[in-house]
Amino acid sequence: MKKTLSLILSIIIILSSLTLSVSATNRKEGDILKFNKDGKFTILNISDIQDGYPLNPLTKDYIIATLDKVKPDLIVLTGDNVSGFDIPEEKDAEKAIREFMDIFEERKIKVTAVFGNHDDEETKSTKDFQLKIYEEYDCYIGEKGFCIKD
Repeated sequence: MKKTLSLILSIIIILSSLTLSVSATNRKEGDILKFNKDGKFTILNISDIQDGYPLNPLTKDYIIATLDKVKPDLIVLTGDNVSGFDIPEEKDAEKAIREFMDIFEERKIKVTAVFGNHDDEETKSTKDFQLKIYEEYDCYIGEKGFCIKD
């Protein structure tokens, strides 16, 4: 029990250090994260999708298979969610983000995210623009943090 509590506290500390977090003032009832009836809370970290549109079918199938197997309560996207090289225009970034976010939304899995260096590298799509796309999803529980250049 002590190890479990220690692990949970470590995860909370790590998640609170992420620059996109849930704000108490903007929180909707459905955004509140809770342990399941079995006392478990599963977090799936997805990093470096680094793709454009359409999403590589192998990547898409892997994400879907992983979600079906792990059944996470929260997905944390930890950067390089898209590849700026593959999304030269804002419309391209929107299509790329929507492709994987639609998967999470369909399954009603809460998602938060941080950006990496490739998300806006060599593209007209800024991180602020991309964040607005994430925020359109009911499953997204993040908010703008200090890492995004204003």
